[in-house]
Amino acid sequence: MWIRALIVGIAGGGLNAWIAWSPLIPDPLTFHCVSLVMIAAIYLGFAFSDGRVSIVILELSVATVFLVLALLGLWQAPVLIGVGLILHGLWIWCIDLTQSQRSSQSGIRRSALPMTSYLPRSSSRSRAGLPPTGTDRLPGPGPNPA
Repeated sequence: MWIRALIVGIAGGGLNAWIAWSPLIPDPLTFHCVSLVMIAAIYLGFAFSDGRVSIVILELSVATVFLVLALLGLWQAPVLIGVGLILHGLWIWCIDLTQSQRSSQSGIRRSALPMTSYLPRSSSRSRAGLPPTGTDRLPGPGPNPA
């Protein structure tokens, strides 16, 4: 299974590089910088849709690292954009490992788990099987906590 994911990742990276060198893109470096910033924005979107404060803080930290690497890669050393993309792949791999462990323990299909469900809920109510009181969630719409 991980070999297929590795092949898809390499193919996606190759496609991304090929698109960056097309005549439609005036500056490949800026294209890759924007790609890394969009990855960071998607992380934030998943974090806010999950709603748990701990997940928002974690994903905000990861998104900040990707944003800083993208900007430093654009302004200083372009190799930092590549480092950011490699770190993104490693982060996804870590998430996939933890989700596969959780889904095999709970009997839930992996595709049914949201991307940011790899951390356990921290409240004692959730450990007891009770629904959260709302103090560990951000206000606003979000997934059903049950």
